[in-house]
Amino acid sequence: MFFFWGGGGIPTYLTADTDACNMYHTKTVRDDDLLKLSRHQLKMVTVIYTGHAPVRGHLYTMGLFDGDPFCRFCGMETETVQHIIWCCEV
Repeated sequence: MFFFWGGGGIPTYLTADTDACNMYHTKTVRDDDLLKLSRHQLKMVTVIYTGHAPVRGHLYTMGLFDGDPFCRFCGMETETVQHIIWCCEV
């Protein structure tokens, strides 16, 4: 069984017979891998997954950064975790 917060803060459970991109099967693989990580590594996975990292775009949205929210490396898009990992050309 896989637990996550659905829309409106409602807890939702997915079981093996739930068709949600086969999330139940991948969950067991992720659990085993995540349990092997150190505390620091698990923190980094959480930061990447949630996007709550000290990057300009997130800090700007929270009102903690007064400067330009665009990427400090390429200046092309708003600096987010996803942009840095997948899109940034630097």
